[in-house]
Amino acid sequence: MAELITQRANQLSALSVFADCFGADLYPLAAVLSPRHAKPGETLMSQGDRADFFLIIERGSARVLHTDTDGVAVTIDVPAGQIIGEIALLRRSRRTATVIATQKVHGWVGDDDAFDLLIELPGVLRSLLSTARQRLATSTERYCVVGQ
Repeated sequence: MAELITQRANQLSALSVFADCFGADLYPLAAVLSPRHAKPGETLMSQGDRADFFLIIERGSARVLHTDTDGVAVTIDVPAGQIIGEIALLRRSRRTATVIATQKVHGWVGDDDAFDLLIELPGVLRSLLSTARQRLATSTERYCVVGQ
């Protein structure tokens, strides 16, 4: 088990979101994450669902699809190395978007407790907030353009 945690921590440390972390910083998180694999077209999370996990994409990519109350849809492509599901967990709210794998996804999922560990890691909360702002701004900009 210790070898698996060490291997997972090393894989995590290669991702840019963990650039400010030492490998040893990642051991507690690596110990509580579960592997997640998805085929292209598979739904990873759905808008409106209860937010009880996040996903770290090690390899592959996904598409985030948000549909507002007027039916206007906005899509954002999310490459490997990103965390998805963070907005609802940061807000302690329901999912704000549906996420679908666009390529074969290899990664890890973590629950609420793992998310608490995640945001305590050096530089991660700052990175998550920055990413969330960018995703929300992209959604707002596209809505303004489409809605005019």
